[in-house]
Amino acid sequence: MRTYLLCVSAALLWPGSGIAANTPQDIAKDFCHAVAAQALCGKYLVMDKTVESRLEQLAGGKLRGKTSPLNPLCEAGYNEYYKAESALGLEKSCKAVVGLFGPQGTRRAGLVTARTAPAMKLPQSTISIMVKDLCYAASVARACPGVSLSKGVEERLNTQSGVKLRDPKGYFSTECGSGTYRASLARGKTSLPEFCARSLVAYGKTGNIRAGLLSRTADLAARPATPKPASAAAPRPAPATQPAPAKSVTPAASPAPAPAKPVAKPPARPAPAPALAPAKSAAPVVAPAPVPAKPVAKPPARPAYAPPAPAAPALAAPLAPARPAAPLRPVAPSQYNLVILTQLPPLAAGKTPTSILGAVPGTLGPQACRAIQQRVARAGQNLRAARTFATQTRQAILYTAEVKAASSLCPTLPAGRLPEAVLAGAINTGLDACPVVLQTIRDLNAVATGYRKKSMYRGLFGITQAKLWAMERMQGSCSRYTQGIMKSTLKYTRKAADRERKSYTCRIWQNLFYSEMKAVRALSSKKAIAQALRRLDSRAAAAIHGERAACENPSYAASSEKQWLSTRKYLQLRMGQGAASSY
Repeated sequence: MRTYLLCVSAALLWPGSGIAANTPQDIAKDFCHAVAAQALCGKYLVMDKTVESRLEQLAGGKLRGKTSPLNPLCEAGYNEYYKAESALGLEKSCKAVVGLFGPQGTRRAGLVTARTAPAMKLPQSTISIMVKDLCYAASVARACPGVSLSKGVEERLNTQSGVKLRDPKGYFSTECGSGTYRASLARGKTSLPEFCARSLVAYGKTGNIRAGLLSRTADLAARPATPKPASAAAPRPAPATQPAPAKSVTPAASPAPAPAKPVAKPPARPAPAPALAPAKSAAPVVAPAPVPAKPVAKPPARPAYAPPAPAAPALAAPLAPARPAAPLRPVAPSQYNLVILTQLPPLAAGKTPTSILGAVPGTLGPQACRAIQQRVARAGQNLRAARTFATQTRQAILYTAEVKAASSLCPTLPAGRLPEAVLAGAINTGLDACPVVLQTIRDLNAVATGYRKKSMYRGLFGITQAKLWAMERMQGSCSRYTQGIMKSTLKYTRKAADRERKSYTCRIWQNLFYSEMKAVRALSSKKAIAQALRRLDSRAAAAIHGERAACENPSYAASSEKQWLSTRKYLQLRMGQGAASSY
C-alpha cells in the first residue's frame, strides 16, 4: 500500500516538481523566483537555457512579460525572492534557492544547478582583489594611448591563481565588472592624461598598488623621433647596395647580349641620352654654370607656392589650444572628495516626506485653489436657485461633490457646509428620490473622469466621498424597485473608494517623483549642478520615501531608487570633473 501511494504521489507531481503543483500559476511563480535568484546568485547557481521553454510547454503559454496573463504571478515570484534576500542575506538566500529548485529541490526540482567554486591556488579573497586590479588595468589600457597591459602578465596571474581571471562567464566575473566600473568612475573624475598618469603610478612597473600590470608602448611622438633616423639610416644604404649587385649579376651571366639590352633600355626611359652631347662641346660649354643659377632662380618662385603647402600645419596650430579647453579646469579641490552613495539615505530623525516637501502631495497651488473656490460658489448659487424637489436633490449632491473635492485638493480653503437639510427634506416628503440620486451619481462619473485625465487624483477622492454621502442618506427612502440598485451601487462604490485610495495615493507620489526628477534635469542642463544635487537629496528623496510607504508593490519604489542613485552618481561625477555639458 505504501509503495502504491508513493507511485501515485510521484505521478501527480511529475515532472521533477518537488512538492509543487503543476498549475500554470505555480509554474510561473516558481520560475520567476528562480530567475530573480539567478540574476544575483552567479557564484552559487546556474540555470539552463532550456528551462523556460520546457516550463512554457508544460504551462501552455508564456510565463512572463506584459502580454502574458501569468505576469502578475511572475512578479509575485520575483518579490518572493527579494523578500527572502532582504531577510536572509545574499549567500543564504541563494543556497535556499538551490534547496528549493536544485536537482533535488523540495519545491520544484530541476530549475537550477548548484555551482561549485573552481580549484584555486590562492585564497578567494586574494584572487578577488587580484581580479579587480587586473580588470581596472585592462580598462586603463583600452582608454589610454601609449599604455598597455604588460606582456604575459595576465597569463602569469592566471597561473598563480589557478583560475581564468577575466573570463566573462567565470567565477570572478562580478569582481571583474567591479574593477571595470571603478576605472570608469575614476576616468570620469579627471581628464584623460591625468587619469592615465595616476593609473601608471598605481599599476606601472613601480606601481604602489600592484606593480607590473601596465607598461608604456613605443608609439608616442617624442621618444621614437630620435631612434628612427638611426634605424632608418642603416637600412636605407643596405637596400641601395642590394639591388645594384642584383643588376650586375644578371648581365654577368651573359656578357655579350646583356650589355646591349640594358644600354638600349636606360636611354629610352629617363631620356638622359643628351648627356653625351655636352661632352662633345665640353670646352666652350661653360654656360652650364648658369644651370645651377636656374634652380637658384626657381626658389624665389617656389615660396609663392609655399604658403599653400604648409596649410596642414596652419590648421594644426588652432586645434592644439582647443584640447586643453575641454576639461574646463580649474575645479575646487574639495569637489574631488565626493562620496558615491550605494543606497538611498534614510529620512532624518523627526522628519516625514510631507514635512520635507512643505505640502501634501497632490494638492493644488493658490491660483488653482481660487478657481476651485469659484466653482464651489457657483454650485452654491445653483442650489439656492433650485425650486423643484428633484432639482434641489440633484443640486445638493453636485454641491456636496464640489465641497469635498475642494477640501481634498485645497486643504487650506475653509470647509463648506453640507446641505443636510435639503436631503432630509427630500426624505420627509415620502417620495422616491433614489432615481434622481442614481442619475446624479452617473453624472458625477463624468466629473471624476475629468479629474483623472488631469491627474488630480485627490479630486477623485472627494467625488467618491460625495457619492457615498448621498447614497447612505437616501437608501432608506428608496422604493422596492430602486432599493436593490441602490444597495449594489453603494457596495460597489465602497470597494472602489478603498481601491482608489490605495492606487491613486501611490500614483500621486510617483508623479511627484517624476516631476522632481524633471526639475533636477532642468537644473543640470543650466549647469546648476549644486542646486540639482540639493533638490535631488531633499524633494526627490522624500518622494521616494513617500512612494515606498504608499505603494503596496515594492518594485515601484525600488525602480525609483535606482533612477535616483544613477542620477546622483552622474551629478557627482559632473561636479568632480567640472564639465558643463547637459544630459
